[in-house]
Amino acid sequence: MSKRTGDALLREVNFGQLQRAHAALMACDVAEAMDHYERATATDLRAVYLQQDGSWPLYPTPEQPSLNWACQYLGGYAIQRRRWEGWHQLYDIVRAQPGWSALPVDQRSQLEALNSWGQVLYRRTGRSLNRLTQAHLAALRGEGTSRLTRALHHMVLSQLYRQRRDLNNGLKHLDAADALLSWDDEPFYALYNLEHRGDLYYFLHLTHPGFAERAIALYTEAEAKTRQYASGIDFTAHAYNIGWVYAETRQYDAALAEFGRGLAEAGESLGEHEQGLYEYGLGYVPPIPPPS
Repeated sequence: MSKRTGDALLREVNFGQLQRAHAALMACDVAEAMDHYERATATDLRAVYLQQDGSWPLYPTPEQPSLNWACQYLGGYAIQRRRWEGWHQLYDIVRAQPGWSALPVDQRSQLEALNSWGQVLYRRTGRSLNRLTQAHLAALRGEGTSRLTRALHHMVLSQLYRQRRDLNNGLKHLDAADALLSWDDEPFYALYNLEHRGDLYYFLHLTHPGFAERAIALYTEAEAKTRQYASGIDFTAHAYNIGWVYAETRQYDAALAEFGRGLAEAGESLGEHEQGLYEYGLGYVPPIPPPS
């Protein structure tokens, strides 16, 4: 049996479902987005790639099925589900295609920012921290990128400086991303940028008095904003973040309350991944606080 073309296979994966999923997620309609994503990814793009002759189609605009746009649309899914391994493999395939360098600068830059997002949060960066920092600073000095793409680079830089425990530069890039993101047009990323601000204070709370309280305040603000934009659903699971701040400051009753609150909601409106996070938190916290 002859192998099919990349265009036909991308249609089989249902490129339209990916487009609808991405649009819904960027508007914070998470339930609809996840439904479309699950349908669209029933076929594994990486496995499909091995079934076809020649290179995958890469197109500068999303009017026709293309691997580069599928990769960009799946970036939001990787962020939300925290599943980056498959996305990184797909990104490597896209980068290896002959048409990569001919894609618009803005899309290449946005995919590079998403790639680093996953690396910083879910891979050990180690000695590559400085290299990644310089690469994203260079990207911001370049031309031809959109406000959203520049905001993504700033968001990645804030995470890199957080790992360096550099509060001032972390806040500088969070502020820069805030100035570029619109709550009307990019609420999904605006919400995550607010969460990352809480993450920065959480990351430093053991060495900075008052930062735990500041992290809780920011996570609480982010949860309220999330519910405002996502029809009442806290899709970024802020009760989990708040629970860990309480747990690490030995406020165990408050931690158990947050993890329990989150688990109850996750069972109703979120997925198994979120339920597992809260169950892990509940299992970590001592049921009875240790004696002082």
